[in-house]
Amino acid sequence: MAIVNRTPDSFYDRGANFADDAARAATHRMVADGADVIDVGG
Repeated sequence: MAIVNRTPDSFYDRGANFADDAARAATHRMVADGADVIDVGG
């Protein structure tokens, strides 16, 4: 399982995955790394 945090003002990743392209790229990396489930929050 992996988590994509889409919160623009996140203290955790400072909104690194807020933009659509960044979120898609993060999701593809997580799947390539073996994630079976991805929780998209924000």
